[in-house]
Amino acid sequence: MTESRMQGFAAGRYAAIDIGTVTCRMLVADVDAAGAIHEVDREYAITNLGEGVDATGMLLPAAIDRTVETVGGYCAVRDRLAERGAPIAKTIAVATSASRDAGNSDEFVRRLAELGVVLSVIPGWKEAGLSFSGASCDFPGQDLMVVDIGGGTTEVAVISLGGIVVSRSVRVGGIRMDAAIINFIKREFNMLIGDRTAEDVKFDLGAALPMNDVRRAFVRGRDLVTNLPQTAEITSTMVYEALKAPCQAILAAIQYVLERTPPELAGDVMRSGIHLTGGGALLCGMDRFIATELDMPVLLAKEPMDCAALGIGQLAEDLELLQRMCQSAPQRDDEEETTF
Repeated sequence: MTESRMQGFAAGRYAAIDIGTVTCRMLVADVDAAGAIHEVDREYAITNLGEGVDATGMLLPAAIDRTVETVGGYCAVRDRLAERGAPIAKTIAVATSASRDAGNSDEFVRRLAELGVVLSVIPGWKEAGLSFSGASCDFPGQDLMVVDIGGGTTEVAVISLGGIVVSRSVRVGGIRMDAAIINFIKREFNMLIGDRTAEDVKFDLGAALPMNDVRRAFVRGRDLVTNLPQTAEITSTMVYEALKAPCQAILAAIQYVLERTPPELAGDVMRSGIHLTGGGALLCGMDRFIATELDMPVLLAKEPMDCAALGIGQLAEDLELLQRMCQSAPQRDDEEETTF
């Protein structure tokens, strides 16, 4: 990891756990006397905590079990690192959209508490700010627009002097992109594929812009008429068409925030550009798609998938700031439900 700095931090070892809609991550890092961060360990797992939340409004028991087991494993890793080196000064765990939206999130919080992990749930309008905290070493400057494309939602915010000026949250992210691919293949081939296959297709063939060289792949699924296994050949052009709608929804959220940015900040934002974080930012051509549509510079964080976890680490020493982040804002833009 590129070295960054935590201002005002006591030297010591910190652990940050980021529980997202799809993935669960932990970063353990040492902070030296000068505030420089030195990574000790990084853990990553796909837990799909948000599986079923859109359909049922509840976290599935199996998803809770998977995530709790993963966090328990992270705690064991953290404890082993403490035994071999410096003790952990503080551990902080933060969850975002899946835990925030589910009706039974209290059960999930209770299960983690049994592990000794106190979970803080961040409102959607603060998720971009959290990612900005982790990406700030990549993007020097005070007036910035941050777009955090996660698994369940995309958070867009204009940040000035460390505070969020205007924001937008839309329910479009990696999961909706996968669903768009599933629906496209269902329409075109009358074939049903699974979530994991759709995700593989997104990584292998997906793009926010048309590719110069058309790529091809065979996918396997179930014929919706005969219920028998079926194989179909798809191209990167098809996947691009499937992903147009979610990409346009993300673009619309960015435009919404830009239109409501105060004039005194708009010039700074135009100069500093749009800063992409989150796993969805890694979709091929996403940065170029946004830059082309808005005629603005777009910068991708060096490690976009870890920005939120690093941002959580920067809250570990500032519990008052964490409490403020977990409270509702007096004025904010409501989260928008987007369907395709």
